[in-house]
Amino acid sequence: MVSSMETDGGRPSRAEAQAALDSARAAEDAVRYPPLSTWFFVVMAAVLAAMSLAQLLDEPRLVMVPCLVVALVVGSRFWFHRDGVAWVSVSGSDMWPFLAVVLGTAVACVVLAELTGQAWVWVVGAAVQAAIVLRTGHRYRREHAGAR
Repeated sequence: MVSSMETDGGRPSRAEAQAALDSARAAEDAVRYPPLSTWFFVVMAAVLAAMSLAQLLDEPRLVMVPCLVVALVVGSRFWFHRDGVAWVSVSGSDMWPFLAVVLGTAVACVVLAELTGQAWVWVVGAAVQAAIVLRTGHRYRREHAGAR
């Protein structure tokens, strides 16, 4: 297909152009949506839950800082900077709803904990945030068939 376009100097047919566009989209999706194992989402859910549960401690930073480091290292290594990829361009339309729900849950926990003075709010928040990550991971793996 490509060699005939290069040698005769003509325009590609409609089918050839569509095939080239489809190939480019598939290549972009392969980079943007890498195959991620179930353990990736389990680790991220545990990290997020630990960060919420850390609010029950006198010094939450002692747990939150290491959790942030783990999240950054795992996310960077297996999503953004994996083998053969220098950097992934994340689609905002894919990420913003997820981030809004996760951050919204954290804000709701802060507000409820302050209003009620009840620490159990953080336990519920941790469970909700972990469930969000696990559900997102399940959908991600279903939608991006190359998942391991």
